Amino acid sequence: MRKNTGGLRPSGAPATGWSMKDSILSRLLYTYLILFISVILILSFVFTRFIDIGYYNMKRNQLLQEGKRISSLVERYGFEDLAGNQMKDALNLIGYVTNSSVYVLKIQNLEDVGPQMSGEYSMAIAEDIKRVAAGDEVARRISIENIDTDVFFAGLPIYLNGNVEGAVLLFSPLNELGQTMDRMYMAAWGIGLAFIMIASMVIYAVSRRVTEPIIRMANAAREIADGKFAGDINIQSNDEIALLADSFNYMKNQLKKIEKMRQELISNISHELRTPLTTIRGFIQGIMDGMINPEEERQYLEVALEEVNRMTKLVGDLMDLSKLQTGSIKLYKSEFDVDSLVNEVVKGFDIECRERGIYVAAEVGEGLKVTADRDRIKQVLVNLVGNAVKFTPDGGNIVISAQQVDNRTVFKISDTGQGISEEDIPYIFDRFYRADRTKPGHGLGLAIAKELVEIHGGTISAESKEGYGTTIIFDLPS
Repeated sequence: MRKNTGGLRPSGAPATGWSMKDSILSRLLYTYLILFISVILILSFVFTRFIDIGYYNMKRNQLLQEGKRISSLVERYGFEDLAGNQMKDALNLIGYVTNSSVYVLKIQNLEDVGPQMSGEYSMAIAEDIKRVAAGDEVARRISIENIDTDVFFAGLPIYLNGNVEGAVLLFSPLNELGQTMDRMYMAAWGIGLAFIMIASMVIYAVSRRVTEPIIRMANAAREIADGKFAGDINIQSNDEIALLADSFNYMKNQLKKIEKMRQELISNISHELRTPLTTIRGFIQGIMDGMINPEEERQYLEVALEEVNRMTKLVGDLMDLSKLQTGSIKLYKSEFDVDSLVNEVVKGFDIECRERGIYVAAEVGEGLKVTADRDRIKQVLVNLVGNAVKFTPDGGNIVISAQQVDNRTVFKISDTGQGISEEDIPYIFDRFYRADRTKPGHGLGLAIAKELVEIHGGTISAESKEGYGTTIIFDLPS
């Protein structure tokens, strides 16, 4: 007993080459997870970048604003008051609020800048101090060797009597930003992992819902291959999977119908061939054994010939239908008179119609011509008129009309027969289909007519009501 170790592999499916990792479910699951994780990473990067830029701009504006306040104080009270308690308290308060180190330098010349500051700061901002001494405001992020975090630096000039006499320098470490970002990263990854777990379950359920109908259809396809036609597959949704299931059900029902017709065809052909072959064999055996008088031999041979002709027509119809469906029939188109063709077809049924009292009327537009394969269109008309004669009761009427409508030539064959039920009309042009099985025939005539009309670029349809007769309509390009 073989076990299904693949989890989702349909029963009866070949084990070779199939694995869980190759299934649609796995591909959908992995694809959605990768996409979801990528989105989380991108959003995390964008969000942290946004926070970083926002914090940077906030710190820049804060230090520049406080630097301007210090510069205003020095410009108002002069450098002599820097040693006073009030000035020291103000500078310490600003440094505490902004989490920064504050330097107020008196610049008499550029060479005096370095000794007034600690070495690591003066080396990192030497060029910036030159710009401040020239009257520019400077604010940027700097890295200092002996400090394990980046520092935000702001420098502003101090004006006395219209000249740059000093500078306010503020240094604020950005370790707060790093700590904040670390906490945000931890929170983001925690939330992300929780979402990934929830998303995995949701994605699995959704993917399973997508693949489960496909597995059911695969199992049903194998049953069809084994000749078993189960019930329809019902999908409760309005998406593409439901459309696929509807198409699959339609295909299955069509195959079921074709299989039924094929079996009926084999049965009918077997019967149709067995009966004349038995008759012919009996006649030949009787003649050979001397059981039939020589005077009656011709009569029996004529009956045998009629049976041979009927079998020949059956085989010919099957061959024509096969050629039409494979596209191997070549058309020999020419312009011909429609009226003469219709009269020719009507004459072929003249004797039978006279014997049964069926009145046949031909109504063809004057001078109507069409370009087509005359022999094939005659074959269409013979099949359609033959059907009309077959199903029209004695004393009934048949009307054959042909008219020009726009750029099409429209043919109509109407009879006063028993009509066709509404349920049968969609199938009467199918191969081997016979709405009335009490009448002789093989169900090939209308199928051949349909194929011949369509390869000419035309269409064919039927209108019928039970008890009121049938009208077959087909058109051809003019």
